[in-house]
Amino acid sequence: MLMNYSFGQSNNFTQQALMNKKWKYNISSDSYRIYSTYTATEEEHSLIYENDSIKTTSLYYLSDNIDTTFNFQQVGKNKTGKYIMMYREETLESTGEVLIFFDQFEIVELNDSILSLKNVKNRLLIPYTKE
Repeated sequence: MLMNYSFGQSNNFTQQALMNKKWKYNISSDSYRIYSTYTATEEEHSLIYENDSIKTTSLYYLSDNIDTTFNFQQVGKNKTGKYIMMYREETLESTGEVLIFFDQFEIVELNDSILSLKNVKNRLLIPYTKE
């Protein structure tokens, strides 16, 4: 039975619906696969290519608004929201420079088997299905 937690601009989505699932990016090919998993505070993003993999971990929180800065105090606090605010840092080995990534995603659809996000900046739709 498919249970739709929410759909559309006016509704909030629950953090519980994101968690405890392995979400597979639908545009994955035969040569690579992309997955996301969520805990209460982190999103782990995995790219699996042949016999190798790359993983990144981002802090995130749900929000009712598109926040212009990442609010670290909200991580793990909001249990519902229309948007996912995501933050991660990566250090370049060659220079030691720290790169900061702050992304905002609109939750377009979230139910037991589908997660569909839209990047707020470039409007790219990112479809996932439960693995």
